[in-house]
Amino acid sequence: MAGTSFSERFCIACKKEGKELKARTFCLECHTLLCESCSKHHQVLGITKDHSLLELVLFGDTSTFHQEPTKSCKPPTNDEKLASDFVEQIVLSDDSSLCSQGATLATEPRSGKDSTTQTFNIDTSNAKEERRMKATKSLTFDVNEPEYENDIYVRAILCISDTVIVADTENEVLKLFKRDGTYLSSEEISDPIWGIAKVSSNRFVTCGKKKKVLLWTLVDKSKASLDVTYRVDHSAQGIHYNGKYYCVIHRKANAIAILDWQGIQIRTITMEEAFGNEFKFGKDILMDSDTNNIYVPCRNEDGVLCLTIEGKALWFSSLSDSPYGIVEIQGILCIADDRCLRLISKNGKYVRKLIRERDLEDEPRYISFGEDGNLYVTFDQESDISVYAITFT
Repeated sequence: MAGTSFSERFCIACKKEGKELKARTFCLECHTLLCESCSKHHQVLGITKDHSLLELVLFGDTSTFHQEPTKSCKPPTNDEKLASDFVEQIVLSDDSSLCSQGATLATEPRSGKDSTTQTFNIDTSNAKEERRMKATKSLTFDVNEPEYENDIYVRAILCISDTVIVADTENEVLKLFKRDGTYLSSEEISDPIWGIAKVSSNRFVTCGKKKKVLLWTLVDKSKASLDVTYRVDHSAQGIHYNGKYYCVIHRKANAIAILDWQGIQIRTITMEEAFGNEFKFGKDILMDSDTNNIYVPCRNEDGVLCLTIEGKALWFSSLSDSPYGIVEIQGILCIADDRCLRLISKNGKYVRKLIRERDLEDEPRYISFGEDGNLYVTFDQESDISVYAITFT
């Protein structure tokens, strides 16, 4: 597609519906093509008003555009330079629509080839309450202290109170740091930790290879003390606690265990099929504190699947890259994938990129949003942790 001009392309959303409508705009945040109608209704389709639509007339397609840009999307400054940059750098594929298509909502029946699906649009009644999220890098620190025999691999990270807890999987150790990166202490363990989650202001929980869920207490914000061990049925890749339940992801078994606050397993969710497709769970998990809905990154399908606590699939939001870590930032889902950090609404609508590829040192992996309003990001095969201050406008 590298040799195809933008003026020869069609609206991606409409093309998926079998209609070939000529593209009128290109959304800089979503990297997707939109026809005239979709351009005008970009906000209604679940996009914040802060997205920038690049008019394709800038590419020499004078037959496409004769009207003013839509007021709901602010045109970029220095348009001609932006147009030139995108013509040279961006290659689009027909399946690259991230935000212009609706997320999929399950309808009964859900089994076999007779499953039906429908698309839904975001409820715009609260559109005026939407605020644009901004990430500003404030700090980078190395967690390869103290040094161990094996190269460090950060598999889980958690900011709790004033302490940053890092799980070094290769060396089977928990490392504690201050928020400024100052090393505090280490706790060697016999089970490689693959998941970590906050329980309270001074307690956290971990999971790993040996079919255990471990409950820890943070002592004087500088040491970790193991309190209780819960048993689960399989090795666990990720865990989250929403104030009522623990949800544990068992990737190899493609299952989710639900435990009550006492660590008693009350349900196991197995996923065989949703929306006519098979899904494979990823390595992280998040449970909503209000609805108990579960959000699971799916690496095989490159997207996020939402389920109820009973195991009913609600929607699947497709991404262009394989997702790893997931956190919630003031009601918005933030997902780290192979290239960048993306934002998704809780009804499955793609919002935009929070941090672009060019602004990251490497491929992001696991993330934690702290009470200090900072986002802590780990990277593939790196011992550095990057800290981003999150602000709203």
